[in-house]
Amino acid sequence: SVVKILGGGGGGSGKGADGNADGSAVDALDVFPASMSSAYVAFKSYENAEECIRSSKRDRLWEVALTLSPYEEEDDKDGDDDATSTQEFLKDVDDTKSIVCLSNMVPGTTAGSIVRMFASAKNIIDDNDDTTIVTTDSVHFLNPTTALVRLPSSSVAQTLMESTEFKRHQLTSRHHVKAFPAKRSKVRDGYGGPNRSLPVYKQGFDMLVSGDVPTDDFFRSHSDVIHLRNLSPTITKKELTAFFQPFSLDYRDESGSIEFVLDADGLRTDRAYVGFDLPGEADSVFEKFASGRAQIGGDATTIAASSSSTAVLSKVKERTIRRGHKAERPVPRTEEELLDDLHSWERHVDPKDLQDLEEMGVTRDVLEEVFLTMRYKNRSLGPTDQARKGERLRPEYSRGDHYRRIVKLYIKTLKEVTATPDKPGLLYEGMFLPGQEVDLSIFDSERERIERLRKAEE
Repeated sequence: SVVKILGGGGGGSGKGADGNADGSAVDALDVFPASMSSAYVAFKSYENAEECIRSSKRDRLWEVALTLSPYEEEDDKDGDDDATSTQEFLKDVDDTKSIVCLSNMVPGTTAGSIVRMFASAKNIIDDNDDTTIVTTDSVHFLNPTTALVRLPSSSVAQTLMESTEFKRHQLTSRHHVKAFPAKRSKVRDGYGGPNRSLPVYKQGFDMLVSGDVPTDDFFRSHSDVIHLRNLSPTITKKELTAFFQPFSLDYRDESGSIEFVLDADGLRTDRAYVGFDLPGEADSVFEKFASGRAQIGGDATTIAASSSSTAVLSKVKERTIRRGHKAERPVPRTEEELLDDLHSWERHVDPKDLQDLEEMGVTRDVLEEVFLTMRYKNRSLGPTDQARKGERLRPEYSRGDHYRRIVKLYIKTLKEVTATPDKPGLLYEGMFLPGQEVDLSIFDSERERIERLRKAEE
């Protein structure tokens, strides 16, 4: 069994591969660094991995003391690209003494978390203004463990650097080293069994980490899925629903259309999946946010910035589903298409049957009224017949097939029971004695009654 440890790398945490090994109670040779802040840890069995994750939960919660120091221009000499971005950040700054350097951070720290860190500093500097002294635009990362923070003035910067209270209570970052179950992928390796009809699988080279893809049920129940990362830890499903509602035709399901990624301890991460019911809705999101980044949450200029963050959006690619299939999603239709589907019952009927019924006195306008009444009065032939598979009255039928079958059955039955003067039918002939002449005047009176009704409607 394999577990991916995220956030246990070097930098401000002070732990590398050996640190992961110590925290997970495994040998250092079983730790395989994946990046600067993550590593894979191998266990002999699933039980060992489960027990180790459970027992190391407290050890994986670290408190890191941050360092706040004056900004020095040497801090941005790491490279040409870094220097260019830092100069862009500093171009509108009148006094460089208003900028402080925040270092010894845990890799993965976001601008939103730094904004929340400085939010309580208003009490220290006696600022009664409602706006925050630091916004997400006031933060610039030099590297994963160091950032520049632009403060309102040099006096504010000096006050915070000299404040013992601020350093003791605010410049402490609590970091939870996250663990995610991981396993190797399975690939097809021929067929086995008595008749060589059963597929055989073997382990592949790809490592599948929990949370890297949405769950199967969530993926199958939505037409498209968008992956979000760098979310604020305080953001809620209600805020995400309100953000993506303009891109959805129907009201969004606040609970069922959003899935937060959880680690092995059941704690939320900065990632989430957002599902869309109809095709094209997810594409409309990227039409507006072509850069793949969006400000989600509160206003970055107010205290509500604590729930605001610049999220990174990416569309989840379609993948093969071994069991089951994706839910059917009706494509939105125009008004012309809806009206055509409502009145085009004739496409389900043989033209010769319509001609025979007209010769019997059953005209097309009569049938039109009958089928319109069917669809308006019987939901199983109207909206329910156009619903997704699990919501239709007859799920074994395709969308619209129930109405088509009813139309064909109605026409067939109507031809069988319709009486004419030439063929009045056994039911009508049985009303007279044997040898008695069958009175056909009822057909003339019925024809006159129908004509009077039609004239009254006109």
